[in-house]
Order: sequence, then structure tokens, then C-alpha cells
Amino acid sequence: MARKSILAFTLMIVLVLTVLPFTVVEAAQIANFKVDSASCKVGDTVTVKIDMLNAVDFAAGNFTIDYDSTKLKLISNNENNIVLGEVLLTNYMISINNIEKEGKIKIAYVANPQDESHVKQAGNILTLVFVAVDDSNDESYVNFSAPILKERDGEDVKTEVEQGVISFLRPITSVSLNRTSIDLLKDEITELRLNYEPLNTTDNTNVVWRSSNTNVAIVNEGVVTAVGDGEAVITAELGKYSKECVVKVTDLDKIVENYELDKSSETILIGEEETITPLYIPESLTDSLNIIWSTSNEEVAVVSDTGVVKAVGTGKATITLDINGNIRTCVVTVRSDNGILGDVDDNGVIDANDASMILELYKNGNITNNQILVGDLDGNNVIDANDASLILELFKTTK
Repeated sequence: MARKSILAFTLMIVLVLTVLPFTVVEAAQIANFKVDSASCKVGDTVTVKIDMLNAVDFAAGNFTIDYDSTKLKLISNNENNIVLGEVLLTNYMISINNIEKEGKIKIAYVANPQDESHVKQAGNILTLVFVAVDDSNDESYVNFSAPILKERDGEDVKTEVEQGVISFLRPITSVSLNRTSIDLLKDEITELRLNYEPLNTTDNTNVVWRSSNTNVAIVNEGVVTAVGDGEAVITAELGKYSKECVVKVTDLDKIVENYELDKSSETILIGEEETITPLYIPESLTDSLNIIWSTSNEEVAVVSDTGVVKAVGTGKATITLDINGNIRTCVVTVRSDNGILGDVDDNGVIDANDASMILELYKNGNITNNQILVGDLDGNNVIDANDASLILELFKTTK
């Protein structure tokens, strides 16, 4: 039945074109057509209109519309999958064949031979509605042609077509910054990277970088340079998205210039250990420092690379810490663990120096456990005026 209908329609076109009166025309008419261009995302519907831009007198012919069916799916909602425009709606016999293959539509048309009217107007030929199903290419196409276009007198009408392009949009859906916080030393440089998805986006991918405090850190195309002590927020903006990284900058020279040791003097017994600690030096920065510990007398005390002092013999030693050329010292006095009661200076005898030392200890109140061990003559576990008095008596007696 379908084959008979197509055959009958074809014969009708031939008949109409045959009976149309023949007239000599000085120049063939030109029909200008335009296929809409459009942009869409996968999943979006996109409408493509095909318009005739100038009024041309024609009575018969056919159209062919090609599209990439791997990228676009035709979803127009009438039974023939297309919507006819006003140019083809009145007094025309229309045959639409969308069976030949997916992605190709053929439309044959002829003016009603019983009616004197024929195409004399510009306007919409037809409208197609697609859904985008694949954006692996940047563009797709909807191509239109009119291989046969005849005037009522049988003369050919030439056609010129401005073809449409479907551009696929791939908007950025997410962004992330490779770091959200950084600790830097002054003059140190690091790089931030703003990552986005999808990588093949059609959006503008120019990132705008900003620093909240250029006295602390500056940024140029993601490269951050620490310029001063303090904190700055680096912001990366890409379209509607914005990400931040907090940068903390430490001026090591300032820290090193102002550091102190946790003690300037200490008295310990032979065999004991005592740790000397540099204050105001963040532990996280020690790898960036040139730290040197040393002792003035290895027969009295030795010191490790981490400031642990070990007493090895009686006497005094100066422990020195050199950090990037900035030197601090601590005087360590080492006593024997079996000191003579009253022998505060641990020289084996009770003499005027011991009396002087215990008076000084009593006056200053800066007394170690070791000094209490030999200076607490009255046994009340403190060195006080009574001990000073007793040591003076001992000095007189031993003298």
C-alpha cells in the first residue's frame, strides 16, 4: 500500500509539472533559505527552524534534511516528526518520508492543481526539535537542500542555503584548588593549581588570581611568592566559582634575631642530663635553620645536636647555640653527687667562697636541688639565713 501511495504521488508531481504552462523567463528565480544555528548542552532540546527568506513563486519540488543522528535525536511531537511552517500549510499536497535512514528526512510537495494559489510568500518552511545526546564533538549540523524546485511554468528555481550549526556547550560543573593552606618562609615560592571539570569544557578557562594582602604574598597566574611576615588569602576565580587558600608567611630572620634560650644557667649532677630549648622557634621551621650546638669544656659537659646536655665531670662549661649566626649561651655547673655538706662550690673544702655563695643563694632565691643537697645545713630542705649562719660557723671551724 505504501509503495502504491508513493508511486501515485510521484505520478502526480510529474503530471502537475507537465500540465503547468510553459513560459519563457528572462532569468531564473533564486530562493534563499536559512537554517537556524543554535547552542545546547547534552540533554537539552534544541529547535531548528528552516525559513525561506525571500518570496519566490514556485509550485513543486522536494526538500532533503540531513542531521547527525549520533549527536541529535529528532523529537518533534507530531506523527511525522516535523512541524510544517506556514509556507507549506495551505493548498499543498505534502509527502514526508523519514524511513530511508536515521538522520535523513525527505519532503516532496506540489501545489494543488485544482487551486490557482501557489507559493508566493517568505516564511517558515518547517521546524525540527531535537534533543542533544552526545557532545564528544564541539559541533554538529543540520543540512538542508532543495534538489528540485520548480516554478508553475516548469522552470527551475535556484536555491541558496545558509546552513545551520549546532554548537555543543560543556559548562564547568566543579572546581577545586590543589591547596587550601600553605606555610611559607619569606622569599619562598610555590604554585597553586585550579582544577576544573570537565576538562573539555567550552567555557572560558581563564583564572583570575588575587591576594588579600600583597605585603605578605603576591600571586601571578597561580605562582605565590612570600614577601613578608603575616597571613594572606589567595583567591582563584573561574566564572561563577571561587576557591581560597590561606598563606601564612614567616620571616625567619626576625625569629632568629629575637629568640632566647629557656635558661641562661643550670647546675646538674655528674651523669645527669638537662635539655636546653631555644624559645620562639617553631618546630616546623627547624629544617630550614642552620643549628649548631657546642660546649666550651667537654670534660665537664657535652651537648647533643638537639640541645641535650650531659654532665660528665665537675666544674663549669658554657653551652653555646648558634642559629644562622645568632648566638645564645647557657652556663652549666656540674657537681658530684656525693658533695660535702657546705661545700657549695664542690671544690672539696668549705671556705670563704662557699660562705659567699650560700649568702648569694639565700639572697637571690635561685637555688637548685643540687645546691640544696650541700647547702641545707639545718636539714629543713631550703637554704635560708640559718644555713648562711651555719656555713659561716663551719668556715671558721675548718679554718
